[in-house]
Amino acid sequence: EEGMVILPSGTYNMGSNFLTNEQPIHTVSINSFYISDHSVTASEYKLCVDSTICNYNGGTARNYTFGMTGKENHPITYISWGDAQTFILWLKQNSNMNFRLCSEAEYEYAVRGGTTTEYWCGDNFSCLDNNEWIPTNNNGTSQVVKTMSANPWGLFDMHGNGKDWVQDLHHSDYTGAPTDGSAWEINSGRSERGSRGASWESIDPLNQLRSSYRSFYPPSARYEGLTFRLCADL
Repeated sequence: EEGMVILPSGTYNMGSNFLTNEQPIHTVSINSFYISDHSVTASEYKLCVDSTICNYNGGTARNYTFGMTGKENHPITYISWGDAQTFILWLKQNSNMNFRLCSEAEYEYAVRGGTTTEYWCGDNFSCLDNNEWIPTNNNGTSQVVKTMSANPWGLFDMHGNGKDWVQDLHHSDYTGAPTDGSAWEINSGRSERGSRGASWESIDPLNQLRSSYRSFYPPSARYEGLTFRLCADL
């Protein structure tokens, strides 16, 4: 499918010592998989709405993207975890690929692109200025996908523009986390789902744009920074 990139299998150290919920750092072995080089756009999501399978409940807020002239190629925002799952079911029925949300481990592997620095472009936050749409350069709104630099593995907007939902349930740290790259959906006791990356409106960009940063939201949450990106099995 257009826009899907095959990432190589490999091993990396997931997490960091920066925040307690990113500990312990642990080695994860990832099998090769597909990931989209961009978050799902408003025009892509509209195809599912037009089919009557998907709904859109973003309202008319300032950064509402669906159906707005000029926002067609921005990440679709105000998307809940459930909305993303409905879109994926529709897409699987209309393609020959086994689409799904990425796991948290796959997403961090993808955003790092083989790097071990705080951001894929280096350890200094300023490296993002000309490489990602971040709160210091995006004029307070989402931007057209794939208009900044790709990371070393050809993926765009991995640190900015929109937070992407992942499959995993909330876990307060990585104690007992799977090491095979799979989504962590057991032994949680929490209903919140994970998101990775950061959005155009992140309030603490120095922290929230790091490769290892994690956030969680109720699966029904719809926020102006929340979107999603596709993964798929080979």
